[in-house]
Amino acid sequence: MKCFLKLLLYFIIAYVNNLNAQSVKDFNIYNFTNDNGLPQNSIKSIALDKDKYLWIATESGLVRYDGKNFRVYNRENLRDMHSSRISYVGLMPNKSIYFIDENSFIYTQNIDGQFERLKQRANSELLICTTRGFYNPSSSLGIAGYNYLNSRLISDWINSIMFYSTTDSSSGFIAINKNTIAFVSRKHLHWIDSVKEVNKHVLRGAGTLEKHFYYLDLSYRINTLDSQGKVHSVHVQGLLPSRAPGPPRPSRYALLQQEERLHLLYDNRIYRLSYLDDCTLKATLLVDANDIPNITSFGDYAYLNTMIIGSGTKGLFVLKKKQFTTVSFPETDNIFYAQAAYGDSGILTHFGLVTPQTTKKLPIDKIKRQALLRDKAGNYWMNRGPDAVIKISPDFSILREIRLREIYVNCFAETPDGNIWLASNKNKLGRIAGDKIEWLSLMKLGPNAMATLLPVDNEHFWVGGNQHLFTINVRTGRVVHYNYFKDCDVRCLQLDDHNRLWIGTYGKGYFVLSGNKLTRMPIDSRGYLMFVHTILEDRRGNVWMTTNNGIMRTRKSDLEAYVQNPARSVYYQYYTKEQGFNTNEFNGGCTPAALELRDGKLSFPSMDGLVQFYPDSLQEAYPTAKILIDDVLVDGKSIPLKKVVILPPSFNRLEIQVSSPYYDNPANQQIEYKLSDFEDRWYPLSNNNSLVYNRLPYGNYKLKLRKRAGFATDYYITAELQLVVKPFLYQEWYFKAFAALFIILLVLLFFRFRYFYLIKKQRRLEHKVQQRTRELVYNNRLKEKLTLLIAHDLQSPLHFLTILARHVHRAAQNNDIESVLEGSEEIKNTTAKIYSFVKEFSLWNMSLNDNYRLNKTSFPINALLEELSQFFEEMLRLKNNRIEIRYTRNASVNTDRDVLKAILRNIIDNANKYTQNGSILINVHCDENNAMALSVSDTGNGMTEQQLEKINYRIRQSPSIPAIEKDGRLGFQLIIDFAARLGARLSVNSTFGQGTTITISGFTCED
Repeated sequence: MKCFLKLLLYFIIAYVNNLNAQSVKDFNIYNFTNDNGLPQNSIKSIALDKDKYLWIATESGLVRYDGKNFRVYNRENLRDMHSSRISYVGLMPNKSIYFIDENSFIYTQNIDGQFERLKQRANSELLICTTRGFYNPSSSLGIAGYNYLNSRLISDWINSIMFYSTTDSSSGFIAINKNTIAFVSRKHLHWIDSVKEVNKHVLRGAGTLEKHFYYLDLSYRINTLDSQGKVHSVHVQGLLPSRAPGPPRPSRYALLQQEERLHLLYDNRIYRLSYLDDCTLKATLLVDANDIPNITSFGDYAYLNTMIIGSGTKGLFVLKKKQFTTVSFPETDNIFYAQAAYGDSGILTHFGLVTPQTTKKLPIDKIKRQALLRDKAGNYWMNRGPDAVIKISPDFSILREIRLREIYVNCFAETPDGNIWLASNKNKLGRIAGDKIEWLSLMKLGPNAMATLLPVDNEHFWVGGNQHLFTINVRTGRVVHYNYFKDCDVRCLQLDDHNRLWIGTYGKGYFVLSGNKLTRMPIDSRGYLMFVHTILEDRRGNVWMTTNNGIMRTRKSDLEAYVQNPARSVYYQYYTKEQGFNTNEFNGGCTPAALELRDGKLSFPSMDGLVQFYPDSLQEAYPTAKILIDDVLVDGKSIPLKKVVILPPSFNRLEIQVSSPYYDNPANQQIEYKLSDFEDRWYPLSNNNSLVYNRLPYGNYKLKLRKRAGFATDYYITAELQLVVKPFLYQEWYFKAFAALFIILLVLLFFRFRYFYLIKKQRRLEHKVQQRTRELVYNNRLKEKLTLLIAHDLQSPLHFLTILARHVHRAAQNNDIESVLEGSEEIKNTTAKIYSFVKEFSLWNMSLNDNYRLNKTSFPINALLEELSQFFEEMLRLKNNRIEIRYTRNASVNTDRDVLKAILRNIIDNANKYTQNGSILINVHCDENNAMALSVSDTGNGMTEQQLEKINYRIRQSPSIPAIEKDGRLGFQLIIDFAARLGARLSVNSTFGQGTTITISGFTCED
């Protein structure tokens, strides 16, 4: 009978465990291999330290995992590391880690978290790792005991030895190596024996739990050893039957130690073992890991909502429990909208009834999904098709049907007096009265302006929709609009216990209206809360909001604190597909879009199923771990990490790598940084958890890091790092003092040189004043002489005109027409000469001005010479001279015509003046390079050598010499100055008594 009861009890426990069994399908599984973070796929062991970092022993180094990134420690970045093949990683009593390489060298962390290799001498100071730290057999046992232990256990198998600490009264260690087991305590080797039943095929075949040592035998049964070395068989309750008959595979069985806890891998199911009595253990199934091969290590971290499984061939498996349930409706698209409570845990949708056990399709078709209402009597109001509003009972029988063409209900609402109101997509608001709808007369509104109704009392409603939010009094018809929402879609309205209105919009975030004060609530860092479909407060003071990117949760108290003081920050907890959704996109635009059932379950409609959960059953994982600085790199080179980091003044790039372990949704951990005395605002840390500064002015800085660690206003985890940027030499105080002294000396020298410069400048100025004074005196005299020259040159023609005028006058009195004509002709020629002289003098006077500009044009040279020939025809006849013009070819020249004409007129006039009964030859010569030369030759008196030298000197010195020379010829002075203005070259050749030739060149022949 007792055997039967035990057997029955065993099957009951097995059945219950089977019902509660969690397969890998209940988790989101993330497999990390050498393709996505690990250096190698063989996981030897794992350990979670005091800072919540997961440490992984592999054959290519020790790996640290923070829930997001992997950091590898091997011989490349740890100088003391003897080998990168790590055989074990464990915890010290203070929860820091140590690890062992393949050569049994032990590495621990110092106070700064850096790894150091323990100094060990073979045999005499051999340190052996245990589950509680290190065991030194030489110092504990004495020479005799150590030699005996060494000969039997240590010497040959040191690489594979495992020591397991116990906490019984003898406070000792159990050491196991291959098939040999020993018990050591109080500096004595109590016993050492060979146990053939130890399963040497199991990688981790032993462990301790509640002061007892357990191991697996060859049949994968658990046995225990006491301090006297006696073996006892252990009965394990709750194990499920094997999956298949036949011999078991060794890789599917092991004892897995996790600090003080012991887990059993049995037929690739992982159980948590609990101590019942000396020969009985209870196995609680944690996860069915049938799909994960070669399990070598396991960690159950419920407070992180995470399980970790290490595989000997497939890397690391991170299992995160799905905390939400997604309900689907068979044979539908599973796109849910409005919903209503049904009983304590059921939900009625446009598809039908959804309960925890089953789904039931509605016997009524064409139910619209935007609006659904359960009234106080427990009946349901729906919109069927485009032409009916129906009321059904809980057993789905139709109690009332109101038929009306093209009625599309956006929302149903029930007032405290039991009246049912509805809003249509044509912006009509009405009350159901019997078998008809009494519509209110409203002003014209935009499309879908009445998407949701929220009764305040029997008369007043809040109404929200596309670009509209307003209140309406259904008795008086008075409407009050809130124009702030003209550029967005109001999605949901919710009144809380303090009569505050919570408003969710599509594109503008969410708001709180308290009295007349409208507060725009803070948006999360990723902007998901710009689109809020619904706002729901649960019984524990949490506010839940659905978006297009998952569900957001925050605390009502935090939001109320923000309304009072917008300088406060608000923490949001993200929930996404990783927690059990089929999609991150939730639905709104319906009423109601969220439900809280009587049993506390929440339900939200999504684009792929109804997402349901109990808020009080969620295993929250807040980002409460420390913020640590991993590395500081200056210009790409890592420098020692100390409390104060000294930076050289010439650095170009400072990179600081930061980490903080977190194993839930990465969006929930938002680290910010600020460099005090350099920047005023906080900046979000980049996705690669590093921050970079390119050059910093010298000085002392404090890098501040912070993150919100959960709810409650201003609850931060912080960290700091002191930075000191050394100054350049020129920024040191003594350099500045030297520079100041040097500048003072420079200023003194400057004033000294300035004084001498001003003295010199004064002397130059005095000299210039004297020179200008002489020039003024000279110019005054020059003006006097110029006046005399002009008077002299004009005296003869004017005297001639006077005589000629008298002659013409007498001839006219005598009626001598022929004499009058001859006289008038002479007057005309003489006045033309005077006009030409005055014009040329004026042109010359203007050319002396610095602002004078030439008027260059292209013109035929032969036309100009013919014009001059006709001009001098009468004067040449008086002197009995003739003029001849020769051309090598007809050509044009580009220069100032008036200036060239004045030059040639004066040259010809001088030639005619000093020639009697002779000839004047004008020669225009164009060579093969199109260079033009104009020469005027006469057969007159010529010049003396003194006269020729004086003229040539003026030509060479022009225009630096005064405008008019003393005793100089005015005509030649005009010719020389005009030629200089044209940039032409002038040459004069003359032989006294034989004539003169004047050549002007520097022009270009143009065809």
